[in-house]
Amino acid sequence: MTTQTAPTDFLVDHVQICTPEELRDLPELQGQIAKRAKELFEARGGARGYESRDWSQAERELLRPVEFTVIEYEDEVRVRAGVLGFEADELKLALEARRAIVRGRKCRDPELGNKIFYVEWSPNEIFTYIELPVEVIPGKAVCTLRSGVLELIAPKK
Repeated sequence: MTTQTAPTDFLVDHVQICTPEELRDLPELQGQIAKRAKELFEARGGARGYESRDWSQAERELLRPVEFTVIEYEDEVRVRAGVLGFEADELKLALEARRAIVRGRKCRDPELGNKIFYVEWSPNEIFTYIELPVEVIPGKAVCTLRSGVLELIAPKK
């Protein structure tokens, strides 16, 4: 008789909710983006007027894009963000009254020791600001991860 385990699609993990000040690596990340933007600027000969394009290009090179949806209900706000490939302990969600910040950094390769045939995404970091439509109560919010989708449920203030 073989023992079957539950598919991981049905597992729900809780993700740490913190304050923006607890995201200690943000200055380092912003420094990396600024450095790459400067390299792009210099590679173009230092022509002015394209700085925001250089910054956006640097972000695309260093950060994986995050698609998200914000839904306002009568008594709560829900945010769903695609973070496929990240584990709950590799993610943090900083929450303020009108803004959520999603930060993720791959700490390890779950396939280490196996032959990897193909990986569709790169790089292994995410960072995005999400403006909320109304004020929420950060201390009463819950954040979970299921099947590559981060979900924040925050009651309205």
